[in-house]
Amino acid sequence: MPAKRPQADHYAVLGVPSSASAQEITSAYRRQVRALHPDTAPGDPAAGRDFAAVLAAYNTLRDPVRRAAYDAGRDNVTARPSAAGRRIPVRVTRTRSAPPPGPPSGCRRIRRPGCST
Repeated sequence: MPAKRPQADHYAVLGVPSSASAQEITSAYRRQVRALHPDTAPGDPAAGRDFAAVLAAYNTLRDPVRRAAYDAGRDNVTARPSAAGRRIPVRVTRTRSAPPPGPPSGCRRIRRPGCST
């Protein structure tokens, strides 16, 4: 009989607690996918592996039946943390949008240098 490979902790991969709601799981999944998609880091094999781990975790945790089975299996394992489950660090930053095109604000009411009227 082949040896079972250690299963990754899906909650740790997504970076959510085991008590997370479905909305929290979806939000964490979207954040991870945005950051780890192979198109954002072409040529990085680690990004592909991490992306696959996030997909597997989300596929298990998004379905209530699969999640219940996964949680039941986790409860049968000893309390020590699994070495296979690791949190994938992700930093998401937002960029500020550019100001709207057109003359500077206040040009119509007060005549200022740089206004073209």
